[in-house]
Amino acid sequence: MRILPQRLAAALCAVACTQACAGVLPVVDVNNPVSWPGAAVDAIHSHYQQHFSATQTGLLSGLGIFTAPGYTWQTTSVKIKIGGGDSWQTDGWTAPFTSRLDGTLVDLTGFKLHVNAGDDIVFDVGGGGSAFMVQHGLGPLYEKNNFSDFPMRRTDRSLAFTTWMIPDPAATDPASDVPAPGAGMLTLLGLAMLALARNLAARRVR
Repeated sequence: MRILPQRLAAALCAVACTQACAGVLPVVDVNNPVSWPGAAVDAIHSHYQQHFSATQTGLLSGLGIFTAPGYTWQTTSVKIKIGGGDSWQTDGWTAPFTSRLDGTLVDLTGFKLHVNAGDDIVFDVGGGGSAFMVQHGLGPLYEKNNFSDFPMRRTDRSLAFTTWMIPDPAATDPASDVPAPGAGMLTLLGLAMLALARNLAARRVR
């Protein structure tokens, strides 16, 4: 008796995953996350802040970060903020969490990080593990050693990561919202059938 509800729950989970991943525009291809060779960097004694632009309007639903093979079991602390511009960020973080370094999607829907296409997004990685950098200038990357007050800006490297977004529903234009051919006739037919049903019910009462 419990098999059907379990199957239904599994189907609903599959649908939810499909919806969460629909319209995904990963920053680094999750199936081939990095172009080897790259460089693994210490995220224990240094913090790295990656800036990138949102590619579409919607909810930032997930983020995954990669490290070099053999170190994917590690985890690190991550903070995200929307906006901030091209500079080292010190506050305004709205989504703190801990992430594995194997590209696993971290569900961010609870933080309600809605972005518009072109918005600047910044995430900070540090406090554990080793992040992976690729030779791909996705956006400015800042590196700051825990013992230094002077962050260094890189333009030729980016952290290897991927993002998931749930796009906003497309806005409909009322002027172009024209009824399909025959829709008016079907509406009239439906009203006529409803009136007929009421008349038959009234005759039975008499």
